[in-house]
Amino acid sequence: MTRVSIATLMLLVTLGCAAEVRSEDDAKKPAAAAQPAQQAPAKATSALVGADDLKSFQADNSDLNKLVDFARKNLQAIDAVIEEAPDQAKVQVEAMRKALDELKIKGNQDAENIVGQIREALDLFSERIKLQRHSLEELKADVAKAPDDIDRIKRYTLKLMTGLSQSMDDDVNKIETTLKTEGKFIATTSEKATDSEAKLALKRAELILRSMESNVERLKSYEAVVGKPMLPIKADAWVNGKPLTTEELKGKVVLFDFWAIWCGPCIASFPHLVELEKKYGDEGFQVIGITQYYGFNWPEGADQPGQTEDGKVNAKEEQTALTKLTKRYELNYPTAVLEDSDEFYQYYAVSAIPHMVLVGRDGKVQKVSAGMSESVAKKLDEKIQELLKEPAPAK
Repeated sequence: MTRVSIATLMLLVTLGCAAEVRSEDDAKKPAAAAQPAQQAPAKATSALVGADDLKSFQADNSDLNKLVDFARKNLQAIDAVIEEAPDQAKVQVEAMRKALDELKIKGNQDAENIVGQIREALDLFSERIKLQRHSLEELKADVAKAPDDIDRIKRYTLKLMTGLSQSMDDDVNKIETTLKTEGKFIATTSEKATDSEAKLALKRAELILRSMESNVERLKSYEAVVGKPMLPIKADAWVNGKPLTTEELKGKVVLFDFWAIWCGPCIASFPHLVELEKKYGDEGFQVIGITQYYGFNWPEGADQPGQTEDGKVNAKEEQTALTKLTKRYELNYPTAVLEDSDEFYQYYAVSAIPHMVLVGRDGKVQKVSAGMSESVAKKLDEKIQELLKEPAPAK
């Protein structure tokens, strides 16, 4: 089975989740392998994107990464339009179903398993499209009228889950209020429910709220970083570009992207960052990647980086692997590789990656966020535009 799961894709496109930051020792089981370069999720005019990946897989259905790439691009394209254009999203979902139906994969168990997971993801998107026509309050009212109706509970839970996930970059107090309100509603409804399956469905909704509570604590730690002065970057090495000093960054709007060579969500965020650098790089904006050593190399002839059995790799060797990865994804900004990273990571409250820290022209942190989704990218873009309008302080 390919090392990139559809579960990871759904975290990326439905929830915009980030991978937990791991130490060198913890990195022995990478969350996801690096994948071939992809375009930024776009509001596609055609029903499908990634046609080349699909053709490559049809030519050689043992290359499961091509199937996963095709799924990733299309799920992200659907997610990009689902809020503003649900009818277009519906067309794309149906086009993807048709493409899956036409695949010749009988007897290829791994491919069949992946296609099954993609279909589940499409089912989830279909439900989200239907729910676009209903508010959370409407769905709550439906559940309140029939607390034993499992389908109503599932619709409410999905709306709640996606709504909370999309608001995880918003006001913390507002999110806490929502969690408290919905927690009370779920508890009250569970008391009224008599069906055991309905009670179980409500329990799942409660568990989702609990998982969101831990994210709130993370957001509070991010808020504490806002206003702090930018730390000097003490890098062991720089890849894909020349070193940048604090003096050179003075008066610029800077976006730090904390990422790792093993992190699938980080790699999926690259197209957004490349686009931001392309749009604003000439206006006093600079993206800087931040990573550390994880014991990875990229052997000659291998199609992707990997970790050695003992996790020990020469620093130069890992720098070479990082350089190859940044070239593969056509990154247009440098990455600093830290050896003693604890102080720098703790200062910026890095607990999950990708982790974004946006610094204003005054050299102070203006925004911190984790994960990357269409909504996160849009908010980052808007904040960057706002900060670029501010005058640079006199040097």
